[in-house]
Amino acid sequence: MVQYRIIEDIAEFEKTLPVWEKMLADTPVDTIFLTHPYIRVWWKHFGKDRRLFIVLIEDSGKLVAAAPFCILHRRFFGLTFRIMEIIGSGPVPSRPMGLSDRSVLPVRPDREDALEKIYEILMTHRSRWDIIYLRGIHFTEQFSCEEFKHWFASRGQTVFSRPRYRSPYLPISGTFESYKRHRSGNFRKQLARYKRKLLERGAVEIEPGEAMLPDDLMKEIYDLVLQSPKGVRGTALFLDRQLRCFFRDIFSAFQKRGWLWARFLKSGDKRIAYEICFHYDNKLFSYNSCYDRNYRNISPGVLLTASIVEEAFSSGLSEYDMLRGEEPYKKRWSSTAREEFEVAIGPGTLRCRLFIAFQMRLKPWVKTHGNLARFYERVRLWCRKLFTKKSVYPADGP
Repeated sequence: MVQYRIIEDIAEFEKTLPVWEKMLADTPVDTIFLTHPYIRVWWKHFGKDRRLFIVLIEDSGKLVAAAPFCILHRRFFGLTFRIMEIIGSGPVPSRPMGLSDRSVLPVRPDREDALEKIYEILMTHRSRWDIIYLRGIHFTEQFSCEEFKHWFASRGQTVFSRPRYRSPYLPISGTFESYKRHRSGNFRKQLARYKRKLLERGAVEIEPGEAMLPDDLMKEIYDLVLQSPKGVRGTALFLDRQLRCFFRDIFSAFQKRGWLWARFLKSGDKRIAYEICFHYDNKLFSYNSCYDRNYRNISPGVLLTASIVEEAFSSGLSEYDMLRGEEPYKKRWSSTAREEFEVAIGPGTLRCRLFIAFQMRLKPWVKTHGNLARFYERVRLWCRKLFTKKSVYPADGP
């Protein structure tokens, strides 16, 4: 018999570890951002101002689907909104887009009835939320966008969705040499030229970093970030102390599972680039990277990624996932991408419409108009620099 329960205490969620991992492993949309360690660490650092609302759907004692939601109170236009979001996808310090690069509702195959049960539970508890706001949601054949929207619209809810990101990924098959042969001749020449220029500066080494102590790894990353173009602009991920603490704990949790894959590119004795990946479900998720701006003319990031992709081929992995954002540098490696959406659901009230108009219409419109976009970006960066504490590691803590 199908039953459900709602978890509102993180200690109770911690007890679900075995059944949660078994359910995730059996779903076709398994992602590292839904794993038990990731959710626990994220909640430890960012759950203070949120309420847990994790829905579990069970059939004869077996977990068949889940919805890892939480509720955040935010103010817009002087009004307070209770926003239902997937854990990890909501705003955190200096990162309004969230830290989870992909969201989805995990459901075992052939259990679409469990999805409808989740929707019914959300409507049953309608008094607890004003808006369901899903960022970076990845729809599948099983978890259909149109069916999802139709179900809520037929219950009198306003539903608005728009494409948010395209996430490039490289399916891995064959050998790295055969893969390179199918890339452009210009691409191969560039790789050879960058490598030749780097060798002119001294010995070149790819250094694994996943065995380093989490504090040591974070220190090396932070030192490189301060020398990077993003670090100088004030946009780098690890400039914020709270985010450094979060990722230090993520590194520790993932190390224990063998999920951390970190690589440094060294020129002589100097580390000049890093790439942090997560190794999960026989895939490599490339999460963050940067390089020393003094080496920009030889593109150390490209050389490091080439080495990691080659290693992924030789290790028999099935995919190199570059995650959200279709930046030009990612297109060098693959033209295949996943579509991710932004979805807002709420009643057809003025409050709901104001939220949708601002969050999903006005902000995207501003970002696509040259002068407005540049002004918006300058204000955002100014605020980030003003409120982000930058210091020598680890004087202000990890």
